[in-house]
Amino acid sequence: MNDKIFEKVYTKAYIEFFENSTPEQWHQSVVDFNNAIGAKPLLWLAKNPETDKATILMIYWYILLIIGGSKFKDIDKLFGWQKDWKKAADLIEKNYSAGFYKNSNIAYDPKDENGTDWTKKFTDSDIPKELFQAVKGKKVKELVLHEGIPEAVLELVPDEEFEKEKSIPRSAKSIKEFGETEYWLYGSEFLSYKNAYVQARLISTTKTVTKDGISSFSYGSGKNAILLRSPLQEEPYAGDPKLVYEVNPKHPRPDNYKDSHGFTLYSKRLIDLMREFKVDSEYFPVKIVDREGNVLVDYDYYVFHPLMKTIDALDNAKTKWSGDRYEKHNGIYLDMSKLKDRPPLFLLADMYRPFMRNDLKEAIRKRGIAGFRFLHPIRHKGEIMTEYDD
Repeated sequence: MNDKIFEKVYTKAYIEFFENSTPEQWHQSVVDFNNAIGAKPLLWLAKNPETDKATILMIYWYILLIIGGSKFKDIDKLFGWQKDWKKAADLIEKNYSAGFYKNSNIAYDPKDENGTDWTKKFTDSDIPKELFQAVKGKKVKELVLHEGIPEAVLELVPDEEFEKEKSIPRSAKSIKEFGETEYWLYGSEFLSYKNAYVQARLISTTKTVTKDGISSFSYGSGKNAILLRSPLQEEPYAGDPKLVYEVNPKHPRPDNYKDSHGFTLYSKRLIDLMREFKVDSEYFPVKIVDREGNVLVDYDYYVFHPLMKTIDALDNAKTKWSGDRYEKHNGIYLDMSKLKDRPPLFLLADMYRPFMRNDLKEAIRKRGIAGFRFLHPIRHKGEIMTEYDD
């Protein structure tokens, strides 16, 4: 299932669930909300005066985590998908200060959510002071969530939605229409099994650490804990994060396993392929468990951290890109003279899009390696673009 369809199907299911449940159940259902679904279910809650104040606070500080505090007030630095999240945050600021939300039955403290202070780096901001304050009430029972989605929502998604909306690979058609390409845009594929989103959920200890106004993330605990600026940072990690993931063993096992925190999770055979193509990278073994904590010994996966070069290889005379990622352009044309070494993977400067060399893409296809999606670069027309279905 592609990104837009996944978001559409699950948004509809969430809103149907909200319409037939209580504010307490709303709170339970978004405690570990899966951001791949998009902001629309949370926006529905933000517009509803019956939503508990605790739920609203939790959503607000979660949104700031998703879109990044440093970008929150600078609309020009937001990606297209982040704008819906900011719209929800702006609405909450307006409504909360105006006393729009009437219910306050659940306890929540944004300065101490399981030991994490989400407000720490925003103390000097222009966020309304009410949003920093804890609300008193009862603690609600946690629901069993599947990749951040409650069973009641999953049951509202009919199987046929997944069958009729499957993306059809069309790389041959793209090549015929736009010509051969040495590089393809690529990303991780959103996979589903019956009514569930296939995702490895990180269960290792994580927390935000702020020092001198700069936030980083701590993964692991005790002597194994390491600090990272981001799972996607350009510099090598400070050590082996020794991560532990939870998966549903009934789900299919893609070689490129979508994870819940922005790491790249590859199977052993995919790691071997990257080594074969001399991809500059580092990788670390992870432990995979089921919901009961049983180790799944036959799951041989690694956190794969590509140390990709950022290369200014855009041929803007043909692309005609204004520099604004929200405006359309003619498709991405690469200046191959800037890619003399022909790296197997690279990150396109300014646009910050990852590219994969065609022979590596073909090796992935021929070996039946699952979990990737591709797009011919000329089919990319801007932030609002054709799905990665090549």
